[in-house]
Amino acid sequence: MRIALRALILLTLCGGGRALIADAQAPPVGPAAAPPASLPGPIERTAVAVTPDNPIPQRTRTVAAPYPVEERTRGSRGTVTLRITIDATGKPVEVRRPFNPDISVRETGEKSYSVSPPLGDAFATSAMNTVRQWQYAPPRQGPIAFFLRIAFSPTESSTIVWENSQLPPGAGGTGGLAGAMLSNLGAPAPPPPPPPNAPIRVAGAIEPPRKTRHVPPVYPAIAQSARVQGNVVLEAIIGIDGRVRDVRVLRSIPLLDQAALEAVRQWEFEPTLLNGQAAAIIMSVTINFQLTNQPAPVAPPEPPAPE
Repeated sequence: MRIALRALILLTLCGGGRALIADAQAPPVGPAAAPPASLPGPIERTAVAVTPDNPIPQRTRTVAAPYPVEERTRGSRGTVTLRITIDATGKPVEVRRPFNPDISVRETGEKSYSVSPPLGDAFATSAMNTVRQWQYAPPRQGPIAFFLRIAFSPTESSTIVWENSQLPPGAGGTGGLAGAMLSNLGAPAPPPPPPPNAPIRVAGAIEPPRKTRHVPPVYPAIAQSARVQGNVVLEAIIGIDGRVRDVRVLRSIPLLDQAALEAVRQWEFEPTLLNGQAAAIIMSVTINFQLTNQPAPVAPPEPPAPE
């Protein structure tokens, strides 16, 4: 008896994991449904591991990937997954397409993803050309390589939905998931991606956690006397328990840096959950020091020297 597959097929990754929903009847999108994956380049092959002590640095320049003009009549939505390598200066020096096929995976809810056929070459070219224009802060040790997933929509600007050293959902071992489901519905579900060891950068679907303990910075008297004010930008790593594990200065105001660091080290947050498991995150924090109209404090006079 032949059973016609219609609409959607639901595959649960694991008991508490997310579900992948595949469109069984959707035709391949774009001029090339399954472009060949490329192999690691010479710099990626020498990349240092991303670890809690060597995280993915903050992006200092980001350009949105344009929606391909030739694809606008189709109105396609989906994602492109890339493997990016940045050097010791934070410049993307190698960008490649690591999966064949690179199925489109979009988050549809807290515990589910929508899986559809791959976007075509025009989307991948747009994503790769755009990423090469980005700039990151220098990593603590480089070069480093990580995965990047960019989502395209005809009505919205492209967004970054994954930036991590771990495999993104639906990739790698599930790279041919759509075809596998259609050919073998009885196959056991593959395991979900392992919980990340490296901190996940706050971006796209990863939102900043809610702060549960705030300690305001103490405005140094010497900085007030010198009428120094402005923003100190920090990069903080929040552990799985919600406590600040590490913090460093990205944009410095020397007289204010230490006060900002001491305050942020005492902050606490709600733990961030990824696939139901607590995960460390990395995010930027801006501390604003603003002088009031009050006169700057005057240092007390020094006691007279004993006669």
